[in-house]
Amino acid sequence: MNSKKELLNRVLRLYPYNNVKSHFGEKAKNRAELIDDILSQTPEEDIYDYCYSNFGFTRKHVHIFEKISSKIDLSTSFDVLYSKVESTSLGTENFYIIKSNHNIKVIQPYQELDFSFPWPIKITQLKDETIFEFTILERNVAPYLPEGLELLQSQRTLDELEFLDICKTKNKLHFSPVDLHKGIKHMWDKDIIDALQADWKKPKSSSKVTMDESYTLKKAYPKLYEQIMKSEITKTNFCFLNDGDFSKRFRIEPKDGTIAFPLYPKTNDSNINVILDILKYNK
Repeated sequence: MNSKKELLNRVLRLYPYNNVKSHFGEKAKNRAELIDDILSQTPEEDIYDYCYSNFGFTRKHVHIFEKISSKIDLSTSFDVLYSKVESTSLGTENFYIIKSNHNIKVIQPYQELDFSFPWPIKITQLKDETIFEFTILERNVAPYLPEGLELLQSQRTLDELEFLDICKTKNKLHFSPVDLHKGIKHMWDKDIIDALQADWKKPKSSSKVTMDESYTLKKAYPKLYEQIMKSEITKTNFCFLNDGDFSKRFRIEPKDGTIAFPLYPKTNDSNINVILDILKYNK
């Protein structure tokens, strides 16, 4: 269920098929055949190195905090499969692949099993902020089960908030989310982005609007846009209006300092470029 080969299979499936195929130079006809070919001839360390080098291609959830100066040690709190530390032009990057466990129940016959996903995570220390990037894991574990087993129930035992709580407790740290309102409102005001769906706070209530396909909020409803710009924005989906190396769509909760990229980006830098632009205009 959680052999070395099975774990490597699961982590490769978190990355875009075309990127995996291009990197390893395989000529397989489908994802399953591609991954089988890679696992048959590629050392474990090389596969994890690929996961590090191509982390930007994964779908992810991002949490941004004010700079955490102290070291964050994961080794005593999590089952670390792979780690790498590197100094870059951005700052210090700490990349990890840890085990995320699920308690699952299956039938035919009935069994209670432990199921593990390798979970790529990157912690980047910038000058003024600390960024946690979590690869989005598959919710449905059924496709990963051996043939003949039918999934009855699955419960994940570690999510992002629990991971952050453990980091805070074990390392005796305080995490303060960065409010991203200034940066996101600047980009909206300058027509760098527009909203596809917006949530915002009113004095005594909350409101939400979802645009029809091919329409954006500011362009369609400029007066409503002006009202929202005076309010606290909650969970809102934006898109970039111009070409550039940015993830085309993202979701943000500015007050909490969280950003989600639910789609695979077009390049290794598309997600981080969105983050850095928001932070640039947030100063």
